[in-house]
Amino acid sequence: MMVMSVKQSEFINSLMAQREIPQSISERRFASLVDSVRGGDKIDVRNASDLIGWLLSLPKVEQAAATLANGSNPATDEGVYMLGDEVVKMKRSKAGRLYAMRLVEIGGSRLTEMGEVVNFEWQYSPDLTRQVSKEHKMTLDQAKALGIRYGRCMRCGRRLKDAASVDRAMGPVCVASFE
Repeated sequence: MMVMSVKQSEFINSLMAQREIPQSISERRFASLVDSVRGGDKIDVRNASDLIGWLLSLPKVEQAAATLANGSNPATDEGVYMLGDEVVKMKRSKAGRLYAMRLVEIGGSRLTEMGEVVNFEWQYSPDLTRQVSKEHKMTLDQAKALGIRYGRCMRCGRRLKDAASVDRAMGPVCVASFE
């Protein structure tokens, strides 16, 4: 077994200090590698390379701790936010970065692949990503009002069928993100 180099070890330690490592790491392999490196153990070159790649995909600590121009904390979680009168959905890309999508009412209606009528859609809006703060998180009451207006779930956009879901204007999976 070829052990990681001193440079790899130093780079991994610097990345672990710079990156926001989730409290509950879903991949056990990375959790054990992080624990090994934190304990001062040496790991093999292949695992070190994989760990470096994973650490590089995580958001930097500075990004999460940064403040917006108005002094508030930026949004760091996926979810639906109210920015003034605009409805903004924050989503995470495959690379782990947050991006914003704006709710836009469309003139008339259009049919989806499922044959359902829709009168709004989510449009990618990179300009909003840095404007949304944690304080803008949409409340369940706001989501309910908009869900009733559109007849759809505000988080995922699906048509609601179940009576309880229609009453709260959100399905059981999506309502969990508001609690």
